[in-house]
Parts: sequence; C-alpha cells; structure tokens
Amino acid sequence: MDQYGGGRYTWDVAKEFKWHRIQNSIATNPEFNLMQPRYFTVYLETTFPINFLVDGRITENRTLGKDDALTWFKTNRFPNDWYRTGIPSTFANITDVADAHVIKPGRNVNGVNTYEIDPTQPDLYNFCGIYVDFANRVVPSMYPKPTGAILEALQINLQYLYDSVVDSCPGQQQFPYGKPQ
Repeated sequence: MDQYGGGRYTWDVAKEFKWHRIQNSIATNPEFNLMQPRYFTVYLETTFPINFLVDGRITENRTLGKDDALTWFKTNRFPNDWYRTGIPSTFANITDVADAHVIKPGRNVNGVNTYEIDPTQPDLYNFCGIYVDFANRVVPSMYPKPTGAILEALQINLQYLYDSVVDSCPGQQQFPYGKPQ
C-alpha cells in the first residue's frame, strides 16, 4: 500500500499486488495453477476491497485507507462511522487490474518457473468461454452425479449463471445434467 498507493489500497496497488503475487507463485509453487475458475477469481478478489470495503460516502477516487483495512482484516469489524456503498461494481474493474500486467491462463508444468499458457482456457474477456468451462467442466467435477434437491439447486444456479452472461453468450446455454424437467 505504501509503495504504490501512499498508504492506501488503490487501483494501482491492486494491479501491482496481484502481479507480484502471481510472479511469486510461479517462482515458488511447483504446482501453481492459474486456470479457470481460479484465473477469474484471482482478479475478482483483488477488486473486492475497493468495490465493497470503501466507505460508501466516497464516490470518486475510491481507495481504502490503511486504518480501515486493518479494521476489516485484523479485527473483522466495520470501521467506525462506515457506510456501505451504493455504487454497483462491474467486471470492468477486473479487466483493468488484469490489463496492467497481462498473463494468460496456465500453470507450472514441471516445477517452479515452468509456467505454460493453456490455450484451451478462456481469458477474462471471454465471458461465454468462462461460463461454458464452468458449466461443463468445473461444476460436474464437483458434483458428478447429483440427484434430488442438489440436482435441482444446481440447475437453478446454472440458470442464474447463464442469465448473467446471456448477452455475451446468446443461444449457448449449457446443460451438463440435461435440460431440467
């Protein structure tokens, strides 16, 4: 926070922090994997402090001060006199962070510093690809043969997920468990 944000969590801090964490992981974690869904969520969680933890009365130049950050993360409490934001967050913040230092989805394939891009993985600009991969690979890997209430809940939530990307993915709804009855 001090080096890039003058003691505050800013978009510049978010960009540099995420880049340095990814580079550190490539260099120190032989099993580092930055493929979906993790690829999307590493950027999503980087935007979380500004999108959700900044006092809602701050509407421009939204940054998170060090004292408020410590209150949130060290004591798990709301800062004194804090208001929730009324500003909707968008995926634009995610791509802004990612665009600062572009790295494609991939993983270390043979120990540390062996990061290889996986061209089969969708990047952050391919919401349809992220959705299709999540619906057809990620969810079924966690729930291989759901039945009853779990199957029903999965189908409902997969519908919600598709509804959120339908503009990017018209006519490409996925049904990994078959169409709901």
